[in-house]
Amino acid sequence: MIEILQQLTAMGLPPTMIALLIVLYKQDKRLTILETNVQLGKKNG
Repeated sequence: MIEILQQLTAMGLPPTMIALLIVLYKQDKRLTILETNVQLGKKNG
């Protein structure tokens, strides 16, 4: 993850844009986890 951030900075992306990408990435991971839990709940229920 740190390597990716360093590459983005080297490409000239502003830190605010990188921060936004991180937030979106983390939210996306959370949504994926929630969807998985919902699907598992449906299978078990």
